[in-house]
Parts: sequence; structure tokens; C-alpha cells
Amino acid sequence: MQLYLCEKPAQAKDIAKVLGVKQRGQGFLFGSGITVTWAIGHLLEVAAPEHYGEQFGPPWRMEVMPVLPVQWQWSVKKETAGQFAVVQQLLKQADEVIIATDADREGEVIARELLEYCHFTGPVRRLWLSALDETHKATTYPRTDCGYLPMSMQADIPVVLTALVRTDPAMTAVISQLDRQLVSRVWNDTKITAHHAIIPTRHAFDISRLTTDELKVYQLIRQHYLAQFLPTQETDVTEVTLDIGGPLFRVKGRVNVMTGWKALFTDEAGEHGKEEGKEADLPLPALNQGDRCQVIEAKIQASHTKPPAPFTEGTLIAAMKNAAGLVSDPQLKQILRESAGLGTEATRAGILDTLFKRRLIERKKKAIHATPLAQELIAGLPTVLTDPGMTALWEQSLEDIAQGKASLAVFMQKQAQWLLHLVGRGKTQPLHLTLPKTPACPNCGGRMRQRQGKTSPFWGCVNYPACKGMLNDKAVTQSRKARRANQKV
Repeated sequence: MQLYLCEKPAQAKDIAKVLGVKQRGQGFLFGSGITVTWAIGHLLEVAAPEHYGEQFGPPWRMEVMPVLPVQWQWSVKKETAGQFAVVQQLLKQADEVIIATDADREGEVIARELLEYCHFTGPVRRLWLSALDETHKATTYPRTDCGYLPMSMQADIPVVLTALVRTDPAMTAVISQLDRQLVSRVWNDTKITAHHAIIPTRHAFDISRLTTDELKVYQLIRQHYLAQFLPTQETDVTEVTLDIGGPLFRVKGRVNVMTGWKALFTDEAGEHGKEEGKEADLPLPALNQGDRCQVIEAKIQASHTKPPAPFTEGTLIAAMKNAAGLVSDPQLKQILRESAGLGTEATRAGILDTLFKRRLIERKKKAIHATPLAQELIAGLPTVLTDPGMTALWEQSLEDIAQGKASLAVFMQKQAQWLLHLVGRGKTQPLHLTLPKTPACPNCGGRMRQRQGKTSPFWGCVNYPACKGMLNDKAVTQSRKARRANQKV
């Protein structure tokens, strides 16, 4: 049996359709000696610390840290254990495995860790797909943060443009002005990973069926694709520095010479101009170095600087993607641009969810703020752990390993040494955190932590399993309400 191992169910259905595999099983599709199955992201996770020894489990003790396994162990994720059992059984029956996960670093790991964990020793091949378009879809695969297109897709340009006109005849005038031979920087094979940038597909569709929000998103994607076939915008910028009685005053003028691709973004350009203030598009007379000018008026204007606006969930995710703006080193800035910042399109929202659950961030109306606990934690940690530039360094190291320029063993050895240093520092300079108040354990009087049970949350002693004290969450909430009511009285 030839087994295709995909990353997700939708991907498996598409590949099975191409292969003509139509019979459905529980967690797989099969037919004519071919079986197509899928993971649901990672089916395995790194084993808990106590897996390597009871001394590493709760209650946590600083003296035995850090945990540095000689051989890392995996465990099956509880929430997807059923699908793992399906894949494991199919691997026992397979004569050959075709890895059909996303063709990037993460997709390869998802497949390889399963093959290793299940001790599959048969032949393994990798499926490379240049395109997997779904008929009647308006745009290509959406869950990507790649901003580049493969050179091979230049052959599709006429077909895509024709589909755009058939979909929306109002685009005829714009598309007639495009230079289809223009090759912008987005056409770059070396920047492509599992998926290319999001663009319109080669298929026309009924644009009237889109909702208002869907239409806005589609128009943005269409605009950015068409912008690649228009010339660059050209602007003459004049900056004048005036010496008025000693203090220096600066004024900047900007005159548009060629609109170019910005013609597609007239509304956005108007908003951009507002943000730049009165300096934008301000014509200045021709001046030479040393010219004397007459001061007509001077006045003092009192004003106050404003702090940056607090993040919302949307702007925080955008800042994670554009983390290059948070570092000053030019080399690290470039690496973060190429690696798309902190996290991925698929994981950034999950990272925020984790921070909410750990009470490190909180919502105040629409804004997101760091909790006092988070502020103390950040202040107490070494700067290197809170600097986005560290992500860039790790990303560069992983890329060097993938390209064969560096050794994984050397990288892991350096990480272990660095971790030992940090934990050693933590033992001599412990963090002093003001933890939020919790109910006292009814058994030992210790602190408690809110945990999620099968049906509802509950409070459990932090000294578990040595102490198995528990409290009902509703009882704790009612007790707090009663205490606040008594305080008001």
C-alpha cells in the first residue's frame, strides 16, 4: 500500500481527488492500492518534564533545573489521539510513504516525527506541489505570510488578468494600462516556502456573491497583484534647514512626479498623506545653500507629546508580524523581515490566547494591556530573553542548519550552555513577583491555581500531587462577591 501523509484534512481531500481516491474510511481515504491520511497539525508534542524523572515534575524545584534530555521524548497529544491511532495503524500496513505535508520546515517536522515515533522503516518520498488551485475560488491559499511569487507563475499572468476582467468588467481600463513585462522584486524563487503570496486565481467567479467584508479583502488582494505591473512612484522631496538666530528649523516639501502603482491606492494615499501632516505635498521655492530668507512671522505654540496608542488584538498581531520595526540592528531587522516576524499566520492568535490564559495580558475595552505580573516578569528577566532580535538570531541559525551551513548538534550544545547560564543566574538572582491573590488550599493552606476540568474550571493546590486540595470554582466566585459586598457595607 502507498500511503500519502498530509498535514490537514482539507489538503488530503484535494490530493485524494487528484489521485482518484474516493472510498472513505475513519480518518483516511483509500482506493486502488493508495491510501491518503492526515495529521491535524502536530499529533505529537514534547513530553512533559516529569517524563524524564519524577524530580522534574510538580511541585517545581529550582535546584533540579534545567531539564536537558540526552534524547528528547515525544508523547501523543490527547486532543488528537484518535487520529494519531489511525495514522499509526496505517503506517504498520504501508509499503511506502509519500510525505504530502506543507513543503516547509514545519510541515516536514510534522511528518518526520510521526515516522520516527511509529518506527516506520520503509521507503519515503516527498511530494512537491507547485500549485493546488481550487476551482471557483477567488484567491489562492490564504494561510500564508509569504510576500513573494515563483518565477514559474509569470506564465499565468495573462490568464489571471483575463479572469479579473471577466469577474469585474470595471477593471478593463486599469488592466489595459499594465506593463505585463515588468518584473518586480516579488518574483523570487528563493523566497518561496510552502506557499506563495496570496493572489487572485485563474478562475472567473460571480463577484456579486461576495459579502461586503469579503469584497474588501478581495479588492486589496487584487490591487496588490496589479500593482506589480505598474511603474514605481516618483516623488521630489526637498528638505530645508533654516538658521533663525541660532536655533535650527526644518521644513520638508514633497511634490509628486509620477504616481505609478499608487494610482491603485488613492484612498490609502489620502489617509497616508493625513498621517504625514502638513509637510506632505508642500511645494517649496528653489533655494541654494546660504540663501537669506525673510521671517514674516514667529510664534510659540504649547503642545504635549502623546504616548503610543495601546495595542488592540489586531494591531498587536500586526506588530508581531512586523517585529523588524522593534529592533535597531540592521542585520537582525532584515532577518525578521524575511522570516515574517514573531510566530506565523497560523500561530499568532494562539500565542495571544496563551498569554490571556496565563494572565500576562488583559483586555480593557478594546485595548490590550500587560498585567502587573507581566510587567514584573519582563523587568526581572535578562534583556536577551525579551528582545525580538533573539528570535532573528535563532531563525538565522535554523536556516543555516537547513542549508547545511551549520551543525544541529553544535547549535543544541550552545543552547544547552546558554540555558545553564540563565538558570544559574536565576538561582542566584531569583525573580520577586507579586502573584495575584488566590484562595487558600483547604488541606495545606498553600496557594491554589485555577485549572480546567472536563466540564468546568476548578481550583487545585499548587503542591499537587503531594497535596490534592481542591475547591469548586463557583464557590470561590460567590465567596469573592460576598466579600466585596461586605466591604461596601
